[in-house]
Amino acid sequence: MGSNDNGELYSTKGTSIVHSDEIDLLEIWNNLVSEKMVVGLTTVGLILLSTIYAFSMKPIYKSEAYFFPVEKESIQGLVDWDLILDRQSSYTSLELFNIFKQNIMSRANLWTFFTKNKLYKVYDESLSGLEKIVTLKDRQKVQKAFDQFYQNFLVQESKENEIGQYLSVALEMALSEKDVQLLLSEYLVQVRNNTRHEILASITNEQKSRLLQAQKKIRSMKEIAEVQRSDRLAQLDEAISIARSLDLKEPPTIGAKATIQGVSNQGLPLYYLGYRLLEAERDALDDRKSNDPFINGLRAMQEKVALLSSYKLSMQDFAIVRLDQDANIGEKIKPNKVQIVAVSGVLGFILGVFIALIKVSVVRRKERN
Repeated sequence: MGSNDNGELYSTKGTSIVHSDEIDLLEIWNNLVSEKMVVGLTTVGLILLSTIYAFSMKPIYKSEAYFFPVEKESIQGLVDWDLILDRQSSYTSLELFNIFKQNIMSRANLWTFFTKNKLYKVYDESLSGLEKIVTLKDRQKVQKAFDQFYQNFLVQESKENEIGQYLSVALEMALSEKDVQLLLSEYLVQVRNNTRHEILASITNEQKSRLLQAQKKIRSMKEIAEVQRSDRLAQLDEAISIARSLDLKEPPTIGAKATIQGVSNQGLPLYYLGYRLLEAERDALDDRKSNDPFINGLRAMQEKVALLSSYKLSMQDFAIVRLDQDANIGEKIKPNKVQIVAVSGVLGFILGVFIALIKVSVVRRKERN
């Protein structure tokens, strides 16, 4: 009996008996059975380590809230203001929804909330005693913690092809389920209030600006009217002086009789009216206590000022978004202990088989040597 170049065992008659390069499954099984302690201990050991790891991890909870655009009735107060201020563009439900969305996702708003509540202590235990950010090293640590917080703050918008528009806001943190809910709820209330304050401040500033412009216009109209009255008195005094020097008491009767309208249209001298008419007009102007009834457009401007002054807008008069679901009690998302242990068991078994086969191979090689 011998072997050929292909590693086959053969008899002297040339008949092949065993192929040495073929896998003998029965032999592998027998080897694994003989090393079952190695496989078992490896599997159990890895399961034990993964169990310790899973139970030592801080649980992470996720709280989530949903928002929709408000109905038109909820922004009627803003629509009324658009009409009063005669704004070229008016607030819409979608515009308010987008403003709220931008404020929700604002890193500046999140940073303020993050530092105010000292949430960096959750992400870095070395910062647990930090009350005020002073050194550059502390700021770098806080910034790193904030980056992790920002990644755990999830905002999801509805897709273009979806019916209806919504906004999902979620927060994942290694705190208790109640604390995560309270933090998210507090931030959402803060952003909603700040957004309403922002819009209210914008409208109030525009109201003040329009009011000041209208009041300035009224003062200007009154000042101009008084100047025009003084000019008219000066013109009348001069015309009366000329008419008296000419002893022209009444308008001339030669030709077409001079009238106030005729003097104005034909460019005739004012004294052509005679000093009797001119003195009557001058006396009336002297006795005038107010020019207001004679100023064109004054009453309309005063009405506008009264309207702008009397109309008040508060945060309760309009809404920004419609809350569909408030921040819920945090749902535990990490760690998934069952999954960790199950995966560890499978990996432990595979590792145990691998170690057992290597051990058998090493022992066989030593025996052959």
